[in-house]
Amino acid sequence: MLKKIFGIEGSFTGVMSWLTDFVLLSVLWLLASLPLVTIVPSTAALYYSCVKSLRKEHGTPVAEFKSFFSKNWKQGIGLSILYLILGGLVGFNIYSVFHMDQDSMLYHVYIVISLWLGLLFAFLSIYLPAVFSRFEYGTVDFLKNSLFMAVRHTLTSLILCAVSGAAIFLMLRVYVFLIVLPAVLAFVNSYGLEKVFRKYMMKTEDEENLPWYWE
Repeated sequence: MLKKIFGIEGSFTGVMSWLTDFVLLSVLWLLASLPLVTIVPSTAALYYSCVKSLRKEHGTPVAEFKSFFSKNWKQGIGLSILYLILGGLVGFNIYSVFHMDQDSMLYHVYIVISLWLGLLFAFLSIYLPAVFSRFEYGTVDFLKNSLFMAVRHTLTSLILCAVSGAAIFLMLRVYVFLIVLPAVLAFVNSYGLEKVFRKYMMKTEDEENLPWYWE
């Protein structure tokens, strides 16, 4: 895909097609995420379609998004509920700590713990949908393995957090970016996440029938 955009095959039509795909996927993600309890399967579908269709050029972005979402939304809702509960607890904890007496000795201990929990939740937010799009686990195991990968590859996770934070900041400041940046962010983050995933996936010896994600 990148060769088509920036290489000798690049053209105005190619760039516009590329941009259109990002817009369509971002809008689909926004619509699919509106109930909130579908945030994990919708984000996983976004990641899945960006990697499979835009990077590996298998299928079309919209078709891959719809296919993944329709097959995985049931388990994804349960995962979303757990994710939202954890997010609420982390948010409430941080809110409570910042309203403590700042002269208290415990304040400095709790603020470090709260910020660390906040960072872990940020890691989880990046890894969980991507892990859900690639692996097959039970609901709780998705949470555990996502955090395990994120913490084990801390440097990659911090870089992804910085990139994601910048994108979220732009979307909150200029709302029009909401119709393009979600897909762009998933696409960009996939370069770091796919390197991590390859360490946990078994590669078949049949070179002629490799799964699309090994290409």
